[in-house]
Amino acid sequence: EAAVSAKNAVGWGPDSVIASVYKPAVHAPTLLSPWLEQLDASSVRVRWAKSECVPAAELYTLKLRQVGRVRWKTVDSASSRLVEAGGQAVAAPTTECMVVGLSSGVPYEAAVS
Repeated sequence: EAAVSAKNAVGWGPDSVIASVYKPAVHAPTLLSPWLEQLDASSVRVRWAKSECVPAAELYTLKLRQVGRVRWKTVDSASSRLVEAGGQAVAAPTTECMVVGLSSGVPYEAAVS
């Protein structure tokens, strides 16, 4: 709780009404499904909505896999290519990433975390 008082040439005034301290709820980011846009036979643009969380998201991990496959591959945002492990995450506030070098004619699905 907090209260404020002020002073002028006459002296100190009364304390203000006591106010409670506001502390926002802290929670991990939650994301909606991303959108995929085919750019050509072997590349897509993946977009997602900004995560509304406190504190704000700093990085996003983007993963793609061929539809029907079990294993996901991570997108390296520096090269825009799929990698087995590691790779550079997408820095917020960016909410899209182009992915190149995909197998032509193969459908893909994406997930963002």
